[in-house]
Amino acid sequence: MADSTPTGGSPDPFADTPLFREIQRILQSGGGPVNWELARQVGIASARGGGEAPIGEDEAARLEGAVRMAEIAIGDLTGLPGEVLRVRAVDRGDWVRANADGLRDLFEAPAARVSALLADARRGEQDLPLEGGPMLEAMLGQLSPLLMGAQVGTVLGRLAQDVLTQYELPLPRAGAPELLFVAPNIETFERDWSLPREELRGYLAMHETAHALTLG
Repeated sequence: MADSTPTGGSPDPFADTPLFREIQRILQSGGGPVNWELARQVGIASARGGGEAPIGEDEAARLEGAVRMAEIAIGDLTGLPGEVLRVRAVDRGDWVRANADGLRDLFEAPAARVSALLADARRGEQDLPLEGGPMLEAMLGQLSPLLMGAQVGTVLGRLAQDVLTQYELPLPRAGAPELLFVAPNIETFERDWSLPREELRGYLAMHETAHALTLG
């Protein structure tokens, strides 16, 4: 039987269409109650808005130095091990990426409960005729993770516009401790409140280091 695919073409009619290819990639990106690929994309888009300027090396070095001083001070006062923490000056999109991974357990537990309730509701309506049958049921099953992904991404994107640091939300994160300082927000906060640059960063470094050593 002759192949009906045009010469040089793809068996998938949407494979060469960027929009459909991206939709297909999102739909196929993992399982679970939250579509995390969509959450990341929505979060980054809403966090960055019209874009962000690159973070200067001076700002990154200033924050690194403040954290090292905080580690020494906290170690002297508390006796906690003087762990050398990883420090990163990030933009809002980077904060979304990190917390889409680090806070996954926090979001997935309630999302799983919502998905279970929706599944129970659909099972309770099985006696009613459902147009589309199994195909519609499969589509509804995919819709819940997409909706939850969009909602989680919106929450992360909104938080990223205001948070100054990683542990401003004092919650344990998955993975090794890492200090994230959202440079655009810190600079805006400093300017709006006319705060001394070094003192603000010293306070943030102390706050973050203490939380990282206790929450992990």
